Amino acid sequence: MSQFIQQVILGLLLGGVYVAVALGFSLVWGILNIVNLAHGALVTRF
Repeated sequence: MSQFIQQVILGLLLGGVYVAVALGFSLVWGILNIVNLAHGALVTRF
């Protein structure tokens, strides 16, 4: 049971990272109207 809880927590944390990346992309695109490739470089380091 504890492994299931750990997997759920890790899944939520990884989902939070994806949400943060998506927010960064959408904010930069919405404000500057360009695609910032530095976000992609940051995500690939994980």
